[in-house]
Amino acid sequence: MGKWEELQDEMASMSAEQKQKTLDGLKEICFCIDCPTNATCSQEVKQTLFCFIGKYDCELTMKGCLCPACPVKQSSGLAKFYYCIRGNEESQRKV
Repeated sequence: MGKWEELQDEMASMSAEQKQKTLDGLKEICFCIDCPTNATCSQEVKQTLFCFIGKYDCELTMKGCLCPACPVKQSSGLAKFYYCIRGNEESQRKV
């Protein structure tokens, strides 16, 4: 079992408050706000952590992706990228 699967199992057993605290901690190290693809959208609506939350309904054009270097991706065992356009890790893995 990989890091992502372990984290999913761990979060499934958490209370809503614990999940939110975990997500808030990940938001603190998230790169989304600086990404060239979704910087305008995420700055306007203050949304980040697309890898967990999913894409936001903004008009986006691929202009580069910071996901490969993001500490959230590395610490959570994420395998995909362009979460702001393609959806969160879970939805991309189902495809």
